Amino acid sequence: MALVKCTECGNDVSTKAGACPRCGAPQADTTATPPLAAQNVAPTGPVTAAKKPSPVPGCLILIALVCGGIAAVRSCYGPTPPPSPPPRAERQPTSAPARASLNSQEQPECRINMTGSSKDVPVFPTEEGLKDYIDAYIRGGEEAAAMAFRANRGFMVPTRTRCYRVDPGVLRTKVRILEGEQSGATGWLPTEFTTL
Repeated sequence: MALVKCTECGNDVSTKAGACPRCGAPQADTTATPPLAAQNVAPTGPVTAAKKPSPVPGCLILIALVCGGIAAVRSCYGPTPPPSPPPRAERQPTSAPARASLNSQEQPECRINMTGSSKDVPVFPTEEGLKDYIDAYIRGGEEAAAMAFRANRGFMVPTRTRCYRVDPGVLRTKVRILEGEQSGATGWLPTEFTTL
């Protein structure tokens, strides 16, 4: 127990007394420890400045809000469909009388020619038949190609046979045979087997 001076009369008052016994003036709570600065005592540990709040949580919240906003907008409009391919032009089949009336100025005359070979060239009545033949040759070799040739009613035309290009294409060309056993017949063959 310590004694302090009364703020009113200057009498010695116990720190545990609530009021001065002489004048009755209430005493301040003297049981509490005064701050270190008031006691002129240096702090014993390191003095640290008040920490600033980190900006990271705020940034994370902002990013979450932006992502949520984007998701909300996308859900309103639905998923973006893939771009549709441009419409393909339909091939108009040429009738037999129309094919016969075409002259060499309208259809370039060409020759069936398998470069580097004197063999006959397979020709097919349908474009699908030619595709089947090529696929069979790639997958199963000559035996599979021979079976596809028979199944698709292919016919052989000698190399250097004259023909017209009825429906020229990049990979496949439809021709009308002008000479030989198959004269007048039309069929499909790889474009590389036709030369002007």
